[in-house]
Amino acid sequence: MAAIKREPIPPPGPIADLFDRLDDLHSKAGRPSMREIAIRAGRGNISSSTVHNLFRRPHVPRWAFLEQVVKALGGAREREAFLALWEAAWRAENDVAAPQKALTDLSLPQGRAWNDHPELAPRTAQGTPPGGG
Repeated sequence: MAAIKREPIPPPGPIADLFDRLDDLHSKAGRPSMREIAIRAGRGNISSSTVHNLFRRPHVPRWAFLEQVVKALGGAREREAFLALWEAAWRAENDVAAPQKALTDLSLPQGRAWNDHPELAPRTAQGTPPGGG
């Protein structure tokens, strides 16, 4: 089967990366038809027309649909990689910045305590770091 003719993809970046990886997975699976992919995904999970649109249109699909297609193509072990690609592509398509780490997500160097850095310590209800300040 010949490659699916996709509408023009945006310039190199997260969206193009997602579709390149999907095309690679489709090739590795032997380029099954859209109908075959829908059948592999399970009756009622995704239609062949939805699969076709996912491959043909350069718009980032819903994760639930992409996940079904990835599994149907034998890419279950690549789920996390596809999820990361999908998230980056979705953010790029919707012009949403990547989430920033919250201060509470930051860890201190080994052997350091919050009271060594009162400006970083979580504040109590009175506005002072726990343990003094």
